[in-house]
Amino acid sequence: YHTNRYHRSAELDQKIKNNKNHVEDAKEFMNLMVGSIINRLLFSVRFTESNQEEFFRLKYEMDEAGRKTGLTELFVAPWMMKIPMVKSSYEKFLEPVKNLLDFVRNQVDERKEAIRSGEHIIVDEGTDYVDAYLKKMEDEEDNSNTSYTESSLLINLLDMWIAGQETTT
Repeated sequence: YHTNRYHRSAELDQKIKNNKNHVEDAKEFMNLMVGSIINRLLFSVRFTESNQEEFFRLKYEMDEAGRKTGLTELFVAPWMMKIPMVKSSYEKFLEPVKNLLDFVRNQVDERKEAIRSGEHIIVDEGTDYVDAYLKKMEDEEDNSNTSYTESSLLINLLDMWIAGQETTT
């Protein structure tokens, strides 16, 4: 975390020094930094220049969905989904959430594959939220009443990712 923060701060300082007449977008910098911190806590992966476009796309989609959300999207009764206009509006509202869910599912699938292949080993409680949760799932696999399921993991990750991003807007 500290190395990442220092690197990003040094990078911003250098941009400011090189372009004295150019105003750097601090909001973008802060969003990326906070997004990287959250992603590291959840998946041990930070956003860099090579994958920052994915972060900004997801963040923009979620921000827009939040901005455009109305009572219709929040309180849709099942019978209302038969009304084409309501269904279309609701599906547009859910699209960014589905995209973010695909993102977190992909992160979990990559981790599970790395564990299967031996590339990633969970030591003690793990290095991030996904490790700790997968470890707990393994510990609870004989418990038929456990709430530690993959679908719960995905929803928890989705909630934490969204909540973390809302702190910067």
